[in-house]
Amino acid sequence: MYEARKYEDIVKYCKTLLEKNPEDLTGLQNSATAFLHLQKYDEALDACNTVLEKHSSDTYALKNKVYALENLGRHDEILECCHKLLSIDSKDTWSLNSMALALNEAGRHEEAISYYDKAIEIEPDNITGLMNKALSLSHLGNHDESIIYYDKVQKIDPKIKGAAESKSES
Repeated sequence: MYEARKYEDIVKYCKTLLEKNPEDLTGLQNSATAFLHLQKYDEALDACNTVLEKHSSDTYALKNKVYALENLGRHDEILECCHKLLSIDSKDTWSLNSMALALNEAGRHEEAISYYDKAIEIEPDNITGLMNKALSLSHLGNHDESIIYYDKVQKIDPKIKGAAESKSES
């Protein structure tokens, strides 16, 4: 059903599963994912929270919760989720970048850069970390340094037009 993008059908199917067994984690997880695709972020958040009440370290639910919270603009709560994810795996570049993005949204650019640095240290070609570090540096007025990171992004993937455009604005 996912490949066919029948997200409403997935929600209905999962609802049936959950009526039979409200503890069915697969039904809850699939509901959350389908709600995300349907842009029903509050419902996705509810499903994630139900999973996390039972399994507080479920990384799939935590990451889906981050997606929902991003779309709801609830950046402080994203930070809490990312702290939890990073306590489970401190080298998870997705969580490091998500933490940094949420910090950027909160206007905490210098702190965000430290998380991008960690992601880049683990994965030197991490486009998300490199590009957003460049944007953060530019936002802080460190234009010369930001150009170094825009150049790295362009070298790794020349198709990324945003790097060239942002670089020219720096």
